[in-house]
Amino acid sequence: MKHILISLFLLFLLVPSQKEKGIVIDRELQHYVFEFITEASKRNVNGYRIVSDIDNIVFMNNMPYLGYWHEDSKSVWINPNIKDSIIMRAVVFHEIGHSMNKEHTCYECIDLMSGMLYVAYKKIIFKDEEIWSKELDKFFNND
Repeated sequence: MKHILISLFLLFLLVPSQKEKGIVIDRELQHYVFEFITEASKRNVNGYRIVSDIDNIVFMNNMPYLGYWHEDSKSVWINPNIKDSIIMRAVVFHEIGHSMNKEHTCYECIDLMSGMLYVAYKKIIFKDEEIWSKELDKFFNND
């Protein structure tokens, strides 16, 4: 039932109403946004509210970064050249974190909000679901 409600909410976000436009999420990124909302909910955080404050979560060609939070347009931009799902998940969560006013925690560490996404290391570490879960506990409880 919970998954149905989350799916309906995402559908509502994706279909613009007459009063205001809905959030635009590229189809290939919807799974990661759904996972963000689900993981937030597990930690008693309103992931719906967080995501609904964003106007776009989309791929952006010719980006020199893996992802970028563009505050003026309230947009999360993701590099479409990311082919690994574990890295994609980390980048989507990281950029949504910026929309939550989370800053980079460090530059030479393995952390979801680190300034340098040490891709090879994060892929290995964040592939472990127990480590990923602990990282999310820290992420969602560090407002």
